[in-house]
This record gives sequence, structure tokens and C-alpha cells, in this order.
Amino acid sequence: MKNIAIHIGSTNVRVFYISDSGSPIQIRDEKNRGFFPSVVWSSGPGAERLVGYKAAARIGTRPLAAADIKRSMTHGQPITVGGLPVTPAEVLAELLMHARRLVETSTNDSVNRVVISTPAYFTAADKNVVYVAAVSVFFEGEESVARDRLFFDLDPIAAERAYGSEHRDGRFFLVYDFGSTFDVALLRVLHGSEPQIFSIGGDFEGGGESVDTRVASLILDRLIESGYNLTPGILEREDSSRWQILKKLGEDAKIQLSTETQCSVVKQCAFTDNSGEPVDIDISFTREDFEALIGDIIDATIQTTLDLLNNSAIVKKDIARVLLVGGGSRIPIVARTLRAVFSCPISLDIDPDFVIARGAALNSVLREATGEAVANPVPRRSETFDSSRRHATVRALRVFLCHASADKSRVRDLYQRLQNDGFEPWLDVENLLPGQEWEPEIIKAVKSSDVVLVCFSPSSITKHGFVQKEIKTALDVADEKLPGTIFIIPTMLEQCAVPERLQRWQWVSLIERNGYDRLIKTLRMRKEAM
Repeated sequence: MKNIAIHIGSTNVRVFYISDSGSPIQIRDEKNRGFFPSVVWSSGPGAERLVGYKAAARIGTRPLAAADIKRSMTHGQPITVGGLPVTPAEVLAELLMHARRLVETSTNDSVNRVVISTPAYFTAADKNVVYVAAVSVFFEGEESVARDRLFFDLDPIAAERAYGSEHRDGRFFLVYDFGSTFDVALLRVLHGSEPQIFSIGGDFEGGGESVDTRVASLILDRLIESGYNLTPGILEREDSSRWQILKKLGEDAKIQLSTETQCSVVKQCAFTDNSGEPVDIDISFTREDFEALIGDIIDATIQTTLDLLNNSAIVKKDIARVLLVGGGSRIPIVARTLRAVFSCPISLDIDPDFVIARGAALNSVLREATGEAVANPVPRRSETFDSSRRHATVRALRVFLCHASADKSRVRDLYQRLQNDGFEPWLDVENLLPGQEWEPEIIKAVKSSDVVLVCFSPSSITKHGFVQKEIKTALDVADEKLPGTIFIIPTMLEQCAVPERLQRWQWVSLIERNGYDRLIKTLRMRKEAM
């Protein structure tokens, strides 16, 4: 039985399986193609549903094909197949079933464990849709069977794992994902562990889909200039079939100009114009024309990335590496623009179309070797992505752990619990890097935190030393917060009196049975308020 990893991209689905030697092997179809389009089509109610290349060949015909399922899910857009409404889970199930058949045909074996990589911005509800579809396809709807065999991965973490970053010492990495949409994630890797997502951002309207649309609009303008009776604007909004054809031609041009300096868009009898005349398309572009056309889209992704860093209190020099993901990353202007902004390496060493699926497969290798599950079928927590905003940034709550050296071991345990519950705790022994000046770094960490836990015990409340300066800094920051903002939380580690200057805030006792749960509830309230 095979362990497999699946990445359902907005445009294509990629699948890897794990060989007997533990290596990730790409699944290919009978024509040696390493992916299939994320498209489902049917001629009508009760008719056979076509998936992948057969469905993509029907783009531009009616009924319209169901494509870009992830965008439909996150935007809440209606989905139809064969002219009838369907659920996202139904479309995903068709794509996953196609993937399962490819695996079984290619390997002459059945499926054991399944790892599915999803965007970092997927909510628990989004992941549950994927989960429902996967359970029905791979485990005949038996959740008890799926519990130990179906797992989620996150796209940016899978990408970093595929690259195998050599500097896992607390450095920051950017995953720049220029796929159908634009997503960017700031990762931090600590002491050889799995990377942590520090914050995420993106632009649903600023990825490869926008590039395809821009090129399609240019093709339309050229056709109008050549005398065809076509109406700009109306075609995009009210004539989906003809517009889908133009967008597919735009995508083809984008792909060609990513590796060549010029291309020709040729299609005889593509459709008819408003007068019923057949439209023959024969238009040439140079890469220079193309880059001038899309330069502002690339600039917007850079600004989104810089906004992410600014909102995360991270500067450009803190970034050790930028990892390029998504087919649009091949466009030369992307890496060129990033190199002009960042001084760190810009990595495009692994095929950006397959890096996420490969990384997810490596996760499967690790799980097989250790017998451990890295992720739950439906994760306990999920960051959200506000698709109504052009630039959305989501990050974990930053929690500074203020403490005296006498309480170091207990605070270290608290650090680990908070980290496991999805927060971003800061502790000197965990976060300070060799060679850093500890005093300014600690003060900087206090000021950039969302919450400060002032940990105290009988042995530490009368302690002199730097901890008092940490508390003073936190008090100064608290005075600048809006009234009612939760910032300082006195945290009792052992029964004792609350220090006088902390008595204005309600304290929490971690020695009480429900003390930690009360703390977590407060931290989540703070996150929601943000």
C-alpha cells in the first residue's frame, strides 16, 4: 500500500507517492504528464463528469466547467457542474477520486496514508470540506479508519520542507507563492524543528489569475482594433464562455513568456463575435511587452510582502531566504524584482509547480519513519484570511514571558504549552541567538509583544535584576495602550502575594486546576480583539 501526498492547487492537482526506499515519486499519467487540471465538467444532469484534462478541454463551452475550487470556497461563490449547483466537497471528491485512480493505475497498488496540503489561510471549516471529501474517496466514509491515515499539511511549511533550509537556527524565511492567487508566509525555524508560521498575508486578486486576466484583456483589445465586433467589459461580465477562452489563451501566453522572449497566440475560429463572424486569433507578444503589462501586479505583491514584515515587526535584513512557489514565480520579473528588494538568496531551485506536493510527501516519509502524526485530520485551530481586504495579514499572538531566573524551568514548560496551543511565545533562552545583545533584544521583544505574562513566585517577587527592567518596560507600554486593552497578565507560578505594582490587573494562578484554561481563554480574547 502506498503513502501519498496531494496538493490541490487552484489550477492543477499534483500527486506524489512514497517509494519503498522512502523517496517521493511524482505520479504521471499515461502521457507522462505530472499533474492534471483542477477542473470538473459535465454536459448536464445525470451525465458523466469529466475531470482533469478532459474537463479542461471543455473550458469555454456550456455548461461552464467548475474550476478554481479554492477561490470559490473562500469567496463563498456558487459552484455548478452540468448546470446544477454542487457543493465544494463534491467537486473536491471528483478531483481526489481522479488522483486516487492515477495512483492505483501508476503503482498497481492501493492507498494507505494520505497527506493533503492546504493554504495557510484555510479556516477549520475550509479544511473540514477537504476532510469530508477525502474520507469519502479514500476511506469509504469511515472516519474511524481515516483518523490514523488522513493528515493535513500547510502549503508554506511543505514548501520549506522541500527546500530543506540548512539554517534551522531561529531564522526567518519568506515563502512567496505566486500561484493563481498571491500568498506570502513568514516562517521561523527553531532548533531543527518543523517551521512555524509566524504570519501570513496575500492578495486574492493579485496572483497569476490577475496576470491571465490582464493578458486576456490585451488580446481582446487587439481583436477589437483589428475590426471584430466585440465589447470590452461586457464580455468579461456577461459572456463567461468566450471570456474563459481568452483567459486560457492569456494563461498559455504567460507560461510561454516565462521561458521565452516572445510568443504567438494563435487560435482559429476561437468563437464568434457579436455579428456572428468567426474570430481568428493570431497575436504576437514580446516578454518586454508582457512585463510592462504586468509590472504593477508584481509591485503590488512586493508591497503586500513588505506590509507583512512591517506588521510582524520584522525588517528585511532579518530574512535569511525567500522561497519561490507557484507557477507564476517562473516569470523572470518576479525574481528580478525580489532581488532588488531583498539582499538574501531568492530560491527557485525546485520546480515551483511541484514544491508543495514534494514537501508534503517528505512529511509523509517522516511520519512513516517515526510512526507519529504531525497534523490532525481537522486541526484544533486555524488562522483566517480576510478575502474582503486587498492585503490581509494574520499572525499568531505574540506573548512575552517575563520571569526571574529562579523560575526558568517552570516558565520554559509554559513556553512549550503556549507554543503547542498556537501562540508565539518569547523566552530569552529559546529566542535569543548567539552573538545578539540580550538587553536591547529583550526590550525590543517586550515592546513588539501583544501580551506580557509577568510570571512570579515566592522566590522571585523580591528578586532584583533585569526582570525589574522588563516589568518597567511592560508597564510603560501598557500606559500607551487604549483603555480596556489586555496587555499585562500577572501569572502566579506558586502561591504568594501579587506584587504591588501589578495589583491593578486581575491575575491568574497556574497552580489552580483551571488556571491555564483561563489564561488561554484570555489570550484568545486578546487575539480576537486584534
